[in-house]
Amino acid sequence: MLDRVRDAVRAELPGAAADPDVARRLADAALACAGDGPELVPTRLATGFVVELPTQVRIEATLESLFAREWPRLACEALALEREA
Repeated sequence: MLDRVRDAVRAELPGAAADPDVARRLADAALACAGDGPELVPTRLATGFVVELPTQVRIEATLESLFAREWPRLACEALALEREA
């Protein structure tokens, strides 16, 4: 069940990231994490943006990375809801 839920959410991420407001916020987040320095241009990905720093540090501001970080908590909540049903 969890695999189906995770796959379904991941399938929706590119569409959600295409929303202009979401895209702007993700680009702003990537640049904010990069900090001050040389002018950087975020590279568009399917689910957000990435900034490559001159130091080879890669900053991802994507819905995919946010989802991956939150997935363990969301999976536990989904299992709890299934047990209640």
